[in-house]
Amino acid sequence: MVEDVIQKYAENNFPLDTVYLDIPYMNNFEDFTVNTTAFPSLKDLSAALHAKNQSIVVIIDAAVSAEQTDNKYYKLGDDMGVYIKSSISTSADYKDNLISSVWPKKAVFIDWFNANSSNFWSTGLSDLYELVSYDGLWIDMNEPTTFSTGEIVNATMKPTTTPTLE
Repeated sequence: MVEDVIQKYAENNFPLDTVYLDIPYMNNFEDFTVNTTAFPSLKDLSAALHAKNQSIVVIIDAAVSAEQTDNKYYKLGDDMGVYIKSSISTSADYKDNLISSVWPKKAVFIDWFNANSSNFWSTGLSDLYELVSYDGLWIDMNEPTTFSTGEIVNATMKPTTTPTLE
């Protein structure tokens, strides 16, 4: 689909310097991942763009998916202790990390004052770069923004709203 749009630009002699990819390129809205079903060849796409002196920018969210506590990046950040902690008790599964909802239904937020946060972030971005050789990042939801009214106190609670992409 993205390739079709790029092709139409070329066919109509429209200038195209940069392609921006919004969150559907991610696997289940999880940072540092690619939905390889919907986007099976992003690495090839970025190489093709680079060959034509064009760029690709991918979106990334400040919130990290906590939908699955065994998710690679949730676990890495939890092991490194980089998430903002809750002021109230949460499920033992979440080890007192503040849980709320953004694009992933359950999400945690990086404490950027934590000494390990830069290492966590650079690890994820390096992994993402292996999947798609991006030229820039579109940092979305770059503050602890939530689609809920406050935190999800219990891991079994549902967010108050669930946005949809149209």
